[in-house]
Amino acid sequence: MWLHHPDFLQTVRLNWNLPCHLQGMAGLFAKLKRLKNHLKWWNRDVFGNIFDRIREAENEVALAEAGCERDPSGSNWDRLAKCNDDLARITAMESDFWKQKAACNWLEDGERNTKLFHNLVRKKHVANKIFRIWDDGTCLTSPALIQQSGAFFSSLYSLVSPRL
Repeated sequence: MWLHHPDFLQTVRLNWNLPCHLQGMAGLFAKLKRLKNHLKWWNRDVFGNIFDRIREAENEVALAEAGCERDPSGSNWDRLAKCNDDLARITAMESDFWKQKAACNWLEDGERNTKLFHNLVRKKHVANKIFRIWDDGTCLTSPALIQQSGAFFSSLYSLVSPRL
């Protein structure tokens, strides 16, 4: 998520290149600790709350749209395009946030006998189930009728001999 921020890589590079008086693994440890503290500050004070940033970007888009309605000049359209680009970038960050959150939840609770695990299994079960099928222009919704309509394929596959 931080990679979408225009200043992130420069922030890391500048912090990492600061001099360190230690050598070897002790120096690596010191640099990583310093970078961790700096990124905590950067996340809180520069990057900010992603949900607040989305709300602000949506407000900016609304203001830019209102400006275009009042005065459809080129500068107003440019401002609207810039606001829409910012909103798309921040929305991509939010998407990355939720992906990371889901991965963390899976790592933490994934294979334990938890509500998350059971919800994922239930979701896969529903996704793999056939609820209706069209057979000769008729929509079959009953599980028994769906099973009977599959008899054609069952007989077709039983006629084919497996290759050894």
